[in-house]
Amino acid sequence: MVVLDQYVASVSPLFYRILNTEKSSMLAVEKELLGIDHCTVGKELATLWKLPSSLADTIRYHHFPEETKANAALPCIVYLADLIMSRFHSGLEIERLDTDRLASRMKMLGLSPDALSDLVGLIPIEVFGATPELALAKA
Repeated sequence: MVVLDQYVASVSPLFYRILNTEKSSMLAVEKELLGIDHCTVGKELATLWKLPSSLADTIRYHHFPEETKANAALPCIVYLADLIMSRFHSGLEIERLDTDRLASRMKMLGLSPDALSDLVGLIPIEVFGATPELALAKA
């Protein structure tokens, strides 16, 4: 997403207007306006930088962990972390993550949906009150 930010700036008003008024997903708006989404760009960069394929796949499939051809545990973990921070840390994320498959994704990790509140309870309270930069550094 950081790499795409420089391109979003040129279409910024349109990007955020579509995202908020049409209730489109960030991935759909990125594809519509930029021709590519942050998951695809991230995987391509990870491959270019010769990062482990498990990390490249995690980046590519963190919105849809069940689509990975390898181990889905790491993409599921990233999905859950992204979801928790976007729901509980206002201002950190503008993306509305799909929760329709939350139960099945948690099950992939051996967790029940009831465990979500326990997971949130493990996060130090300071993380939720910090600026996004500090929250990420403390997490």
